[in-house]
Amino acid sequence: MTEDRTLDDVLDRVVGAASGATYRRRRDGDQPLDADSEGMRELLGVDPESLDGNDRGWLDVVHPDDRGDVRDAVADLAPGERVDATYRVRHDGGDHLRREGGEYRWVRDRGTVPEDAPDALEGVLFDVTDERTEIADLEDDSQLLDGIFESIPVHLFVKDTDGVHLRVSDQREMGESLVGKTDLEVEGKHEDAKRSAYEDDLRVIETGEPILDQEEYLSEFDQWNLTSKVPRTDDDGEVVGLIGVARDITERKRAEQELEQKTERLAEFADVVSHDIKNPLTVADGRLELAAATGDPEHVEEVVEALDRADAIVDDVLALSRHGDAELDREPVSLRAISRGAGHSVSAPRADISLPPDVEIVADRSQLRRLLENLFKNAVQHGRPDVSIDVVVTDDGFAVEDDGPGIPPEERERVFETAYTTHEDGTGFGLSIVREVADAHGWSVSVCEGSAGGARFEISGVERADADDQKPDADADDRHPDEPGA
Repeated sequence: MTEDRTLDDVLDRVVGAASGATYRRRRDGDQPLDADSEGMRELLGVDPESLDGNDRGWLDVVHPDDRGDVRDAVADLAPGERVDATYRVRHDGGDHLRREGGEYRWVRDRGTVPEDAPDALEGVLFDVTDERTEIADLEDDSQLLDGIFESIPVHLFVKDTDGVHLRVSDQREMGESLVGKTDLEVEGKHEDAKRSAYEDDLRVIETGEPILDQEEYLSEFDQWNLTSKVPRTDDDGEVVGLIGVARDITERKRAEQELEQKTERLAEFADVVSHDIKNPLTVADGRLELAAATGDPEHVEEVVEALDRADAIVDDVLALSRHGDAELDREPVSLRAISRGAGHSVSAPRADISLPPDVEIVADRSQLRRLLENLFKNAVQHGRPDVSIDVVVTDDGFAVEDDGPGIPPEERERVFETAYTTHEDGTGFGLSIVREVADAHGWSVSVCEGSAGGARFEISGVERADADDQKPDADADDRHPDEPGA
């Protein structure tokens, strides 16, 4: 190999040549080597003299995909200019890179065009294979992390020691708006919730103790989250922030609440039924004994009444318990016709029920009838045998009022409570059913004093049927027996 310059001169010209393989090569053709250090043999696994240009040059050991870049990097350099390039070279020994799945090493080539030899390049090569592998691993990890943050179906976040969001997943489509802010600075979030979340962050960071599976309610989203926060540490074990994850458990929470409500209702029904049904059954049992002892048929009639009473209690309980699961079949219905049909079920011949004008409202036919039946029965049960009941149309619904004793103002809210009754024969379910039916329709129900001094129950928020949706006045089974067509 020809040497126009000594190796010492080459080393003097190369910046940072404290390690690596030094070289001097020409910039034309395949860039044959003119001089090299012992490190070149270790780097390539072959005798560098084989790259003197007689058979092949430096570019012959460069990876085919990188040769064009290496050639272009040095082609237009002027004397005194430098190049800093990273590329792959073949290692004929192979063992060094077999763990990487190939026989090429990554090198960093730092060279300078000498002032007195413009056709040459003098420099040093550093083996950066391990560094490149580490960078590639970091890039893979970074891409994996990016994928997680973009697609994970939970709210994932990373914060620094001040509780500032460093990175946020896209699960809520608001990640970018959170970055650079603490929870205290997030807009649109309830102040108490922001303060609580921020204090939790600082506690995790200051104590190093995690918060696991904490239930949180976000009023701005009407959402329940199950949130966990754990401290984030560096290689020395120092806390440098936290990592948190919040999972939406709204459906589960609502299911739990619904189950709790149903369980409470069931327990309430069981208590009331077990208590209230004992009275009519005890009466029936006593009357049967008297009937057997005396033969008086009047006792049998009392037994029938007592059993009817027990049956009524069971019917009311079933109606109330099943209503929560019922699906409403809303349609335009005649308020007059449904009121007439409900009046048939009132066992008080002397009661006078005044029907409303013939208007149609949107409601579930059977549930509306159930509501009216219970209002009529309530008026009869708490009024006189000849009580008068009026069904009237209001601006946003209808009302049912009677001329009975009325309900004291302090009792008007309690009358809708399950099992509340002031009548010795009352089940306490009737007005609860009224409220249940109204709630299911999205209506409001209230009680006040009627025009005749009795009770007035007002149902508001009722939708009127459009004129185009008007239906016949009534179905046959809703007509009064004395009216034509019944």
